[in-house]
Amino acid sequence: YPEPSRAVVIDLRAADGRDFGVPAAEVDEWQRRLRTVHHLGAYSTGEFTMRGIGDPRVVRVALVRGEFFECLGTRPARGRTGEGASDGWVAVTERLAGQLTGDRDPLGQAVTIGDGNYVISAVMPDEFAFPSDEIAAWLPSSAHTALGFGERPDARSYRLIARLRPGTSLEQASGDASRILHEIRPIKDARDPNARKFEAKAVVTSLESVLTGRVRPVLAALAAAAILVLLVACANVASLLVGRAVAREHDAAVRLALGAGRRHMIRSAFAESLCLAVASSLLGAWLGAALMRLFVGLAAGVLPRLGEVAIDLPFLAASALVGFLVALVCGAAPALHAAKGDLTPVLRAASTTSRPAR
Repeated sequence: YPEPSRAVVIDLRAADGRDFGVPAAEVDEWQRRLRTVHHLGAYSTGEFTMRGIGDPRVVRVALVRGEFFECLGTRPARGRTGEGASDGWVAVTERLAGQLTGDRDPLGQAVTIGDGNYVISAVMPDEFAFPSDEIAAWLPSSAHTALGFGERPDARSYRLIARLRPGTSLEQASGDASRILHEIRPIKDARDPNARKFEAKAVVTSLESVLTGRVRPVLAALAAAAILVLLVACANVASLLVGRAVAREHDAAVRLALGAGRRHMIRSAFAESLCLAVASSLLGAWLGAALMRLFVGLAAGVLPRLGEVAIDLPFLAASALVGFLVALVCGAAPALHAAKGDLTPVLRAASTTSRPAR
């Protein structure tokens, strides 16, 4: 979603901690009164039978109201949604469109959902996936009667979603929403003798937090573990390369004494380190891809949106860059030091201490 920091969800929370929804009739009132948001919409979900194209199937549908799509800022892959579409519209995911019509254009095709007739007016990209991965279609909230929710406009409650105005904080939006809540509810419950006992507050949460739930600490722990493993691996590689360079100090001195150029020695050390860096990076990338599939299988039911877990190319490039730097610096630095140093002490020490060995 573009500018995700401005996309928020507004929850209405009772004094006992339970969340409650907003009747459809109140959504327009919220949209008119809120001052801290640029767009405001609402959504509710349910499962219904879709017929008309292919075999009947049960699909999870989101009923949307107001500026739902404007709040998220995602454009359809094809077609138009909301006010830009004709009455009786339905938007479907690319996946569902492919299942319904195959290679044919789904736009303009008629379908029946519940007891209502609709025309596919838009195809949303599969990665849109809001409010959950299971949603396959979006309908206007006016369809609630045809879906079996009755004639009353408040027969279905909705959750509010909004796009904040630039420079607005979550605290400012929460205060504004709480004010609206206590302005609207007394108006609605004016004939209720217990209206003054109505206690609730509005909580504004970033869309990112809603989508990922409480998984951020888990992801932070995984990232910290990955960085720690990378640092340990770099330290091990550095120790091995420096130790190998010290063990080969006499070899380097002999080659220089026999006429090998210093530039040639440094270039040779760089070539060896480069081979090590390339081979280890390729092996690490292969292991990462294999273990990622294992991780996704083990984390099923623990982490949300597992279908989006994949190898992150910028992170992979950063890890490979660290590996290259460690291999090159720790492999070539001793050669550079030996090429600039005095060879006589090394050759003299080797001539008095060397002994045959396998």
